[in-house]
Amino acid sequence: NIETYTQALMDLGASICGRTPDCARCPVKRSCAALAGQAVADYPAPRARRVVRTRQTAMLILTRGGRVLLKKRPPSGIWGGLLCFPEMDPGEDVREHCRSRLGLPVADIRELPPLRHAFTHFTLGIRPLLCRLVGSARVLQSGGDVWLSPAEAQDAAVPAPVRKLLQGLPE
Repeated sequence: NIETYTQALMDLGASICGRTPDCARCPVKRSCAALAGQAVADYPAPRARRVVRTRQTAMLILTRGGRVLLKKRPPSGIWGGLLCFPEMDPGEDVREHCRSRLGLPVADIRELPPLRHAFTHFTLGIRPLLCRLVGSARVLQSGGDVWLSPAEAQDAAVPAPVRKLLQGLPE
């Protein structure tokens, strides 16, 4: 039957026609098109590489008084329930975003070296922005927001890229 024949071909391929084909032992070498055409090295053809999508984000490393702001992520999705730096679209204006969305005035911004983090289905390109908040800014802690020293933040439940950024923070 066809199932037995198909299984036999797969077993033959796995045992004889692997990475280093053993054509001398092959029971079907007389009818092998690859051997006849001297193209044994072309089989099996390599699988087409999957195109890995890239997403971009800007992570805001907001600092005030020696502490950084971390926000708790929603329970589901990427890094569910972990603490992360606030994020924004990389093309947005940082000062405007911090003022309008977070209510935090920024004194100065320093771009840190970009970071890439690979997931199973995509790669995340991270543009880290170190933002020093205006000294007199009134900062409220809400829901999932916490202000921690960089050392405390490294010991918190943070994903690998956030931990890496924390470790690389300038003194």
